[in-house]
Amino acid sequence: MISTSCPYNVFDYIKAFGVDEGFKPTKLPTPTAAAPGSIEKMDVLKQRLENGEEMFHHLDRCNYDNLIAAIKPYASRYQSF
Repeated sequence: MISTSCPYNVFDYIKAFGVDEGFKPTKLPTPTAAAPGSIEKMDVLKQRLENGEEMFHHLDRCNYDNLIAAIKPYASRYQSF
């Protein structure tokens, strides 16, 4: 059984209990200015998941205002055609 006093993520929780039901992140992440859907935002979300943090922060960027370049979608990293 996992001690609730040590940090863990949903993957550790599933290993210990066999399900993800009942897992509650214990940390609030640092807000990010990465644009929604961008490679940078997906990398931030991946890091948050691995760190056992909440996936979203209420101060995360939620729009594309004032961007000076096009956003390259995360999926483009995996397209083979």
